[in-house]
Amino acid sequence: MINTPTYSIRTHLQPGDLSQVAWLHAKIYFEEQGFGLGFEAYVLESLVEFYGQYDPEKDGVWVVEADGKMVGFLCLMHRPDNQA
Repeated sequence: MINTPTYSIRTHLQPGDLSQVAWLHAKIYFEEQGFGLGFEAYVLESLVEFYGQYDPEKDGVWVVEADGKMVGFLCLMHRPDNQA
């Protein structure tokens, strides 16, 4: 019998989320595309920018978990002139 995971989506950040996103990007993009440390640094810079100006009234975060393990992540960050 195959166990079907229990999925949940949360809309708030927890400690470790941003580093987990960077790690997953680094791992997957290295394995599938051969991207190196420069890509990981790019992802980290983007996550730091997001968190540095995070405003829950203007920005959003959705963390998808399967049985408590992150399997998906989406963030939407506001920009000047109503851009995202």
